[in-house]
Amino acid sequence: MLDLLRKIAKSELNIFLSTSYSLELLYIFKNMNLIPSIVILYDLIEAPKPKKATFDAFIKRLIARGWIEMVEGSDRRAKGLRLSDKAQSLLNELN
Repeated sequence: MLDLLRKIAKSELNIFLSTSYSLELLYIFKNMNLIPSIVILYDLIEAPKPKKATFDAFIKRLIARGWIEMVEGSDRRAKGLRLSDKAQSLLNELN
């Protein structure tokens, strides 16, 4: 486990070590193909949670950097989240 953390810290995925809950987010995304909404993702976090606005800003930063993607659901009003192909590929290389 510690070896994987060191690899993540030295990789482009190091943003997922920048907050108390970001590593947990990486594992949630890795284990779930699609998270239906930001609200559900926020509820899934077990680590100490930030304020919702802070969490939303971090998610927007991950999206802007291409680590996660917003995916349009069958109901066009609903937007899900998933780990980007780039992030998934890097994570697979580290394991």
